[in-house]
Amino acid sequence: MLAFLASLGGLTSTLGVLITGINSQARLVFNAGREGLLPSSFGCVHPIRRTSNKAIITVTDIAPLTIGGRGLGYLLGSADGSLRDSVGNLEDGS
Repeated sequence: MLAFLASLGGLTSTLGVLITGINSQARLVFNAGREGLLPSSFGCVHPIRRTSNKAIITVTDIAPLTIGGRGLGYLLGSADGSLRDSVGNLEDGS
C-alpha cells in the first residue's frame, strides 16, 4: 500500500511539473509575440476563452520533439543525450 501511495505521489508531482512547464513556456512565447520578438500571431488570445491557445499549442508540439531528440541521442550512445559523440567531433574532423 505504501508503494502505491509513493507511486501515486510521484505521478501527481510529475504531472504538476509538466503542467507548470507548459504554462511558463507558453507565457514566454505569448509575451514574445506581444513584444514583436516572434510573429504577432503568437501574441493573440482566443476570442472567447481569452487564452493564448497558439502559444500553448506551439509549446506542446515542440516539447515532445525536443524530448525525443534527446532520447534518440541517448539511445545512439552519447551519455549526455547529444549526438556529438555518436556523429563525431566536428572540430577535429573525425
